[in-house]
Amino acid sequence: MGLFDKFNYEPVVLYNQNGEPVSFKQEAHMPMDGHIYVVLTPLEKMEGVNHGECLIYEVTQENGQEIVTIVEDAGIISKATSMYQLLVDED
Repeated sequence: MGLFDKFNYEPVVLYNQNGEPVSFKQEAHMPMDGHIYVVLTPLEKMEGVNHGECLIYEVTQENGQEIVTIVEDAGIISKATSMYQLLVDED
């Protein structure tokens, strides 16, 4: 999948709750507070997500596999969004 590779420019494919593949563009890879977060933008229409809206996921490893979990904690989302904005402003 390449989510631990901050230079990954290939689409990232995750599976929704129905087991259907959803493609994302990896916008950023951010180590924060001892965790790894990625900012992903859906490449296809996704229910409940506006066009161009980014989602934040935490990436962990378990038994050599990448485990990706959407972040729902408002504090983490706020901090990650601020960090992402700083990265965007640098470019």
